[in-house]
Order: sequence, then C-alpha cells, then structure tokens
Amino acid sequence: MLDWLGERARSVTITTDDGSRGTRGFVTAPLEARLAERGARRDRLYVCGPHPMMKAVAAIAAKAGAPCEVALETPMACGYGVCVGCVVEVHDFQGEYGRYRRVCVDGPVMDSAEIRW
Repeated sequence: MLDWLGERARSVTITTDDGSRGTRGFVTAPLEARLAERGARRDRLYVCGPHPMMKAVAAIAAKAGAPCEVALETPMACGYGVCVGCVVEVHDFQGEYGRYRRVCVDGPVMDSAEIRW
C-alpha cells in the first residue's frame, strides 16, 4: 500500500525492526522527531500494530497534543458484543459495561486518549 499512501499523504516514513525497508528501529523515534519538527497541530495519527507499539505512540501523541486513533486487535469470540470477551478499559466511560468498551461493537478503531493503557 506504499504507492496508495504516497498518493494521499504529504509524506510517508517507513520503519522496520530489521532495516529491510526505511529506517531500522521502532517508529517512536521518527514520530517524536516529526511531531517536534512540524508541530502536532498539523498531524493526525492513525495507528495499527502490536499493543505495546500503539501504547507508546498514544503516549507520544498525548504529549504532543496530536489526535490519535488506534485500531485495536483484541481476540473476539462472538464478534457482536454478547460475550464481552474483547473489552478494553477506558477513561470516563459509563456505558452498559461501566468503564469498559467492547472492541467488536464500539471499535475496533478508538481514540487513543480514551483507552487506559
């Protein structure tokens, strides 16, 4: 999807663990540099990937004041909210399940600031 992203985004930065594409290492260092350089008000982050990486990016986004949405990957047994097996804890939500939201029906994409990482 690199070509597709390149046609739609102002710029694309690639990082890989082994350096086989783009910069070798985690996405966090280039992200912090980009947000500091451009100013977070101009960026909106859309994140998918491993939970620890999304947690780190969410913290960077919060520190910089950049809006950030994460695509959660949680095991979903039923897929339509009955089993409540895919819940994540969130801040200040008092819905049917208290401080928990169901990824399968309330997500899977959520504002990273809502999640209690």
